[in-house]
Amino acid sequence: EASLDDVTRYDIADARFHAIIGEASGNQLLQALMRQLWDYRHGEMWLLWYNQTRSITNRRNTVLDHRRILAALQRGMPDIARTAMQAHTDQVNERFFALVMDNTGDPTDDQRPDIILLVTDQQRYDTIRALGASQMDTPD
Repeated sequence: EASLDDVTRYDIADARFHAIIGEASGNQLLQALMRQLWDYRHGEMWLLWYNQTRSITNRRNTVLDHRRILAALQRGMPDIARTAMQAHTDQVNERFFALVMDNTGDPTDDQRPDIILLVTDQQRYDTIRALGASQMDTPD
């Protein structure tokens, strides 16, 4: 929380929080996915979105989400932690979709990237590039 006013420090702390959650899960696939997602933060599409949603309010809300997740994990309450994680994901998605769907603010319609977001909750191992499916183009 001390890094809320320093975006660079905040980004480092935010990335570390997510890495610790991934490590604590013991799930190597989740860890690899999280590393890949964090690598995307250096891409043009991410910067277009993130630079427009980088408000202090959003950073404070993220810290509150992280505190809820951490508190549930520390208390040994996985169902509550899962719910808090889903709420955090929903909040980030809402920021993203609000920006994409906002036709009144910048960027103008012709500057916005065309985005199709597909999210699957169950994916077979042979459809994930990181697990050897070289014919697939998935974030691995």
